[in-house]
Amino acid sequence: MATAARFRDTRLQDEALASVLDEVKQRLSVESVLTSAGIRLHRMGRQRLRALCPFHQDRDPSLVVYADDARWHCFGCGAHGDVVDLVRMLEGHDSFADALRSAARQAGVQFPDKQVPRKPDHRDLFDTAAELYAGVLPPAALDYLSRRGFPKEFVRLKRIGYAPEKPRGFLASHLKARGLDLRQAEAAGLVVRSTQNSVRDALAAAGGGYIVFPVTKGGRAVDLQGRAFPEAPGKPKYMNLPGERHYLYGEDNLAGPWALLCEGIPDAMSAELAGLPAAAVFGTNGFKDSWVHKFRRCSRVYVCFDRDALHRAAEVACLFGTRGRVVTIPAAFGDHGDLNDVLVAADNPAMFASTVRKLMDHAPTGYEVRIDALQYSDPHELYEQASSLLAEIQRLNPISRGLLLRKLADRTGLPLDLVSDAAREAAAHEAEVRRAADAAPPQPGR
Repeated sequence: MATAARFRDTRLQDEALASVLDEVKQRLSVESVLTSAGIRLHRMGRQRLRALCPFHQDRDPSLVVYADDARWHCFGCGAHGDVVDLVRMLEGHDSFADALRSAARQAGVQFPDKQVPRKPDHRDLFDTAAELYAGVLPPAALDYLSRRGFPKEFVRLKRIGYAPEKPRGFLASHLKARGLDLRQAEAAGLVVRSTQNSVRDALAAAGGGYIVFPVTKGGRAVDLQGRAFPEAPGKPKYMNLPGERHYLYGEDNLAGPWALLCEGIPDAMSAELAGLPAAAVFGTNGFKDSWVHKFRRCSRVYVCFDRDALHRAAEVACLFGTRGRVVTIPAAFGDHGDLNDVLVAADNPAMFASTVRKLMDHAPTGYEVRIDALQYSDPHELYEQASSLLAEIQRLNPISRGLLLRKLADRTGLPLDLVSDAAREAAAHEAEVRRAADAAPPQPGR
């Protein structure tokens, strides 16, 4: 069975790691990890336990542990997996291998560090790149940033820089001169290999360069994003480094009781300039469900995307349950409807902060925004359109559930008891679908 399980787990390419995973699953239980994290478990039958989910604001225990197959699933936020997935999310590991290393230590299983080295630390490379780009920020770009509300001192503090169009190997040649490994820079996404002997900077593009925003964590650069300057036809306005994103901009701002979650880095920087805690995704679809745990210390998360992304903002807000709120920028502040527009319109950061706080005071939940946005021509279409929303509302605490179902009944003109029945049915159906998906073996080759 251990050998079969080893090759069913598609997260692992290394057989040594797969062997460790088998042994960890045998020795370390989901229950023990949750208990060690201070999470109380309540038995529901012989092979199942319930607990408050640590990855969202859970008041009615929605995390279920299936002791018979060593898996867990939260029916509130959708988080799920095995014991190593649980360790990864609780401890905030960026890679599965690092989470497995920690789980192995807890289980008393030897981890093959010599055969499986730790994930390379690219922060020296990112710091070097950020410093290089910050040193060549041209006056025209600095003037543009000033017009967007960012004073010179703030630009320097944030190490905002510039990736020039030419030479296309500007960063690569500098890293090489510093004795840094270009293969590691390529793995980090900072440079791209065009041919066997040609390496260019990832942020070098035709039509002009890019203003570079460093993404930092713990004071060290961990990623970069470029903003086209000057803009040109056919040139992407924003450019990300190749590869998967592992960090939000502004993760160090998430230790307080609340935070703004913005669509772009300039919006989060606008908030930071005014002393407001903010993080940013790399575009409306850049938020991963698994990142909800990064906001675990925040009792309120105010999602503030551009005005044309209101529906997506509401969906993201709902990932945080009722602690997620949607901030919409009024049209009076500009066409885009983002926080940087508010900063430009304000006379100073203090006025900006006052305006944003007033918008936050009246910010609805994501559920309320989605209810208001429902559009249907035939009442019979409503269940199909709103079944996911109904299921999410049904999993909330009784007070929030009651208020939202009443709002939905008022919005649709349907009796409250009928809407409540529909919510219960939608939640039961979704739970059954998820249980079936969790129980199904992975498909070969996936």
